[in-house]
Amino acid sequence: MKTIYVGQLCHGSTALHRLWALQQLGCQVYAIDTTLPFGRYGRTNRFKRLMLSIAFRTNQFVDWKRVDSNLHRLSKNDKWDILWVDKGQQLDPQTLRLFKARQPQAKLVNYSPDDMFNPVNQTVRWTLGIPLYDLHVSTKTYNIPELIHAGAKDALFVGNAYEPTIHKPYDLTPEEVKRLGSDIVFIGASEMERDQSIEYLASRGLKIALFGNGSAWNRYENLYPNVSIHPGFIVDANYAKALCASKIALGFLRKQNRDLQTTRSIEVPACGVFMLAERTQEHLALFKEGEEAEFFASNEELFNKARYYLDHPAKRETIANAGRQRCIISGYSNAERLQPVLKYLSSNKS
Repeated sequence: MKTIYVGQLCHGSTALHRLWALQQLGCQVYAIDTTLPFGRYGRTNRFKRLMLSIAFRTNQFVDWKRVDSNLHRLSKNDKWDILWVDKGQQLDPQTLRLFKARQPQAKLVNYSPDDMFNPVNQTVRWTLGIPLYDLHVSTKTYNIPELIHAGAKDALFVGNAYEPTIHKPYDLTPEEVKRLGSDIVFIGASEMERDQSIEYLASRGLKIALFGNGSAWNRYENLYPNVSIHPGFIVDANYAKALCASKIALGFLRKQNRDLQTTRSIEVPACGVFMLAERTQEHLALFKEGEEAEFFASNEELFNKARYYLDHPAKRETIANAGRQRCIISGYSNAERLQPVLKYLSSNKS
């Protein structure tokens, strides 16, 4: 299928992994990268952050990457089967209308790994565009009925996924283990509930490595010598190596997004790393508790299980290996997750 793919295609972006998956599945892909000039993972000065915030809230966007104009141009040329838009908060709805008018045979797909009914993820442009897509794809089960209620023509749930060329076990050097590793690792951003859980573990002496940005974490190194802070984003193989260097990887869920699972829920076990994550029905459906992953519902249970599995390495490694096998056997890779989407598009060509 001839496909135009619109999304943030910088290294570390799961949108790039989905593009690779579509290519693996046989799609001829023309890519339009929406990554801002100052980079998704680069440092952004205050002025740029302010301008971006104003743009999202007022619907007044600078088309940094000329996405709308590129789509106008491409809609005049060739014949396209799919226009795939990853989130697309900045895309002008009029561009979607024009593209569909010029390419009536093309299927317009909107994919999002985020809770798009969390106000911080929405823009006026995205909301106005909801009924213009032929299909919305979401990794959030609760977004499916919300999308239909908001006017979506159709909506499809797909589970989170991993990229096999990146999320896999790594043989690390002793230097890498020393630099990146700890007993427990968390990679992500600060959030109140997460910070409370991390401090609960730290105050009880567990060794923790934190990768990411968290203002609350800055004081941990002074308070807890057992906590190491690695500020900034870590992506791709470095992300996977940071997981593999530690014994237990924490799987926190973002409350603001109403998460029941995240990409980390799949990426951690895919790396062959023991995952200790928040207990939800979706997590329990993905991995057997006590056999393929472990889960917790309170800080006390989190600490008790972390302490137990640190003291029982054989059990921990057995569960970690089983979790990776579950990812492979159950088809949690990006390509396998996206196969049903392409099947849907092929069977709904009219």
